[in-house]
Amino acid sequence: MAAVYRFARVIAPDNVNPQRSKALTAKYPGTSNTVTLYTDPTLTAVLSSAGAFSTDATGFAEFCTNGVPAIDVYSGSTLLQANIPVGAYYNIDAPLTSSATLLPAFADPVNAAYAGGATTAANLPRTLAASDLAALTTQVMTSTAIYLPAGFTVTNLTFVSGATAAGTPTNWWYALYSTAATPALLSQTADQLTAAWAANTAVTLALTTPYVIPAAGVYYAAVAVKATTVPTLAGATSRVPVVSGALSTDKTLAVTSGSALTGTAPATIATPTNVATIPYVVAN
Repeated sequence: MAAVYRFARVIAPDNVNPQRSKALTAKYPGTSNTVTLYTDPTLTAVLSSAGAFSTDATGFAEFCTNGVPAIDVYSGSTLLQANIPVGAYYNIDAPLTSSATLLPAFADPVNAAYAGGATTAANLPRTLAASDLAALTTQVMTSTAIYLPAGFTVTNLTFVSGATAAGTPTNWWYALYSTAATPALLSQTADQLTAAWAANTAVTLALTTPYVIPAAGVYYAAVAVKATTVPTLAGATSRVPVVSGALSTDKTLAVTSGSALTGTAPATIATPTNVATIPYVVAN
């Protein structure tokens, strides 16, 4: 296979303000000729033969070219950035999985090493999940932000209880929510009903329907428990203004929402309350 080039970056012409959710065009530097773009380094699927691509809500875009080491990026007829280097990517150095994604050891070598090479995603490094959090209220959902790359399949979610076990639980479950401004339910685990959740225990639950991430972004993993005594959770504590974000464009790190919840996850994370407790969660 010919040498290919992989582009993955935030489009910010002034290096400060990203071009969020924008339709853009890649052209050969200094010309009006568009560059053919591919979805992945195998070059098997064409993203656009006319150089068209779009950034996500964070201003991030990802695609490959076939041996084009630099591009000009346009918004309509306006040149945004000229001669952007497109980093070289060689399969011999970074082999792909069967689904044409990077192996964890190449995509995120540090976390892959900690995870024993498994394909996982977590919202916090394990070394920071050191607090015993009173993050749950009976029949109220707690949701925590987690970045998930495009193509990642979420089959399971794992939360870890702290020093307090669940006392007389009657309903508890996990759920995955979208990147929307009002995050929408993507998939839920089965209701665990009266099953025990012991103290200091990682519990992995399978989503009823595994979810393949269509676009990289910040999603939300949620947990809700109805019990006489809700468990505490392992995680990190911050301050609400930090969790909420210093900038208006920041994603909130942890929220609570809903009331009187039993065995079914709400359709959306509606009217959330930002909280300072950030539970540790792993997706795989």
